[in-house]
Amino acid sequence: MAKGDDSKTQTSDARLTWDFIRLRRRVLWIGGAPFLLGIVLFFMGVYGVGLPSFGLPWSSTLTLPGVLVGWGLTYTYAKYRCPRCGAILIGAGVFKGAAFDLSVEECPECELPLKVAKA
Repeated sequence: MAKGDDSKTQTSDARLTWDFIRLRRRVLWIGGAPFLLGIVLFFMGVYGVGLPSFGLPWSSTLTLPGVLVGWGLTYTYAKYRCPRCGAILIGAGVFKGAAFDLSVEECPECELPLKVAKA
C-alpha cells in the first residue's frame, strides 16, 4: 500500500469515527429517551402514581409505555451500527448479545475505532 493511500484510510477512519459519535448522540435522544420515558410511565401506571387514565381501562394506560419502549428498542437496533461494516454493536462481557454497548470503543468486526483518542 502506498503512503498516500494510508493517509486517505486514516482520514476516512477519522471521518467515520466522527460520524459514529454523531450517530450515537442521535440514537440516545431518539431511541434512548423514549425508552426511558416508557419505563417510567410503565411503573407509574403499575403503581397508579399520577398517570391519568381519562376513564380508559387500566390496560390502556400501559399501551403508551409499551409503544415508547418498543420504539426505543426498534430504533436503536435499526440505527446503532458500525458506520464501516454495518455490524450491530450489542453488548460485551456479561451483556454480550443482550444489551446495546453504548460505550463501545471499537467495532468488534472491523476494529474501526469508534471513540476519539484523548490527547
